[in-house]
Amino acid sequence: MNIEKITKIFLDADVLVAGSYNPQGGSEFILECAKKEAFTIMTSKLVLQEAKRALLKKLGKEALFRFYQNMVNTDFLLAHKPTQKEIEKYSQFIHQDDAHVIAAVTKNKADFLITLNKRHFFTPKIKEAGLNIIILTPKMFIEEYYKKMLSRRSV
Repeated sequence: MNIEKITKIFLDADVLVAGSYNPQGGSEFILECAKKEAFTIMTSKLVLQEAKRALLKKLGKEALFRFYQNMVNTDFLLAHKPTQKEIEKYSQFIHQDDAHVIAAVTKNKADFLITLNKRHFFTPKIKEAGLNIIILTPKMFIEEYYKKMLSRRSV
């Protein structure tokens, strides 16, 4: 798959949190690339709320401020909210707390889901579910897709 401006990349809460406290990490790199319009970033209201709670609980107001800066400086698409029925549909494949993410990604036809949650998203059940999305960590996305995109542009 070629990465271009219309490519929709859904970010999970943990990626937004990591991008708010580690300016040298892959999560922040993805946010910076989105600011340069290399692709389109998408997330949901529930994911934003989850990230905000985690930042306040674990990292404090300074990280929350950086989170808000990222939100303001990046053109995020806000995903259409999945219905409870859509969320329940995916509960059979993933932990109940994360079913809303898969439902939002699927409903909004995102091309990628970027997450750091390997425990819930990188499981045999998810692989066997036949979802039409590519699930990667920030590092995997950068290595497998973004670097290839850059090399094609420089040729």
